[in-house]
Amino acid sequence: MPLPPQNLVKWFESGGMPAPDVVASAVSIGEMSAGLGIILGGFFANNLGNLITRLSGGAVVVIMIGAFYLGHPEWFITPKLFKSEQIFLFTLGLYFAIRGNSKA
Repeated sequence: MPLPPQNLVKWFESGGMPAPDVVASAVSIGEMSAGLGIILGGFFANNLGNLITRLSGGAVVVIMIGAFYLGHPEWFITPKLFKSEQIFLFTLGLYFAIRGNSKA
């Protein structure tokens, strides 16, 4: 269950994160931008659309690695990692980063 923005700032602050309000805003904006980029990249059937899709997929991968590392470090030693929706999002981001929206 996602944390509300004010709780996310408190959580970042409790972990010793510098400028937690800026980090929480950057994470939220990055997640929304990456999702929109993947969607919008599909509307362009040229190299620009392919680039937008790949960059957005890479952003999802980076965000999810950060989520695993900061939020769930214990998941790396348990099978719970492979039963979560986060690994699904990571896999989709990796797919779009590698494949883009090319047809071949």
